[in-house]
Amino acid sequence: AHPLIHLGFALELASPTVAIESLALVASFYNDQHVYLDDPSYTKPSPWSSQDPFEVIQKAHKDSRFDTFFEKPGEDNYTPLTEDKEKEAVLLEYWNSWTVTDPKAQFEAAQRAAVALLIGSHERGQKFDFFLVHTLTSSHAVRVIAPLIRPTYHVPLLRQWWLFLLTAYIGQLRPAINRNKISHVDLAGRDWKWVADCAVNGKWAQDAHFVKACRSMQEAAKTWGDEDQYFLKAAVKLADEFSGWGGFSASSEDEAEATASNIGFAARHHG
Repeated sequence: AHPLIHLGFALELASPTVAIESLALVASFYNDQHVYLDDPSYTKPSPWSSQDPFEVIQKAHKDSRFDTFFEKPGEDNYTPLTEDKEKEAVLLEYWNSWTVTDPKAQFEAAQRAAVALLIGSHERGQKFDFFLVHTLTSSHAVRVIAPLIRPTYHVPLLRQWWLFLLTAYIGQLRPAINRNKISHVDLAGRDWKWVADCAVNGKWAQDAHFVKACRSMQEAAKTWGDEDQYFLKAAVKLADEFSGWGGFSASSEDEAEATASNIGFAARHHG
């Protein structure tokens, strides 16, 4: 998702340098999943369908076919999803199951689903999932890019992001998602100013992924409105409970940090 994320930032900042980073990442990490996007034969009706992305995610959580795919979460799970034909078939079934008929409304639902993936799957005292946060920050990139490209590319862009979200969720062992963890947050007077202060002045201000996640939720609230304070509550929960990133294949903190560095992610881990 980093090529997409960097392209979004390049457009926001009008930065040729960041745009070059995005293009370099595309050229360096053109992986096997691109065949699904490049070859239209992979886009075909699923045995079932839904217009609600969260419904699809919940169905994946309950689908026992995934239970034998992987034993532990992490980056080691992504290649087997495309190399193993059985795994690939189930992944593509879910990818094609989300039918996009109203891109704008369904993208709002998709951003809410991405927030739920990160925040609603988290248990207090544990680290937030490093791979699931990228479903959120890459959705922000889609929000930035979509208005600047031809409408004919909107659905393909959204489906590209959706493929990444499914890959990340399946690769992270499909954690249970409870949206009540967001709706039941007691704001206790905390607002976006409080979230922003945590992001830029708090203990984790040097963790780029933490800052980007907070901002992605704030921008989503600005884009769609936040009458139910869903995005604000999620951001407050992240800022209040954040203690670093987890979800790596590596078993130790040091190995996880080395892994993050090796795959090009600037994750920071604190004791």
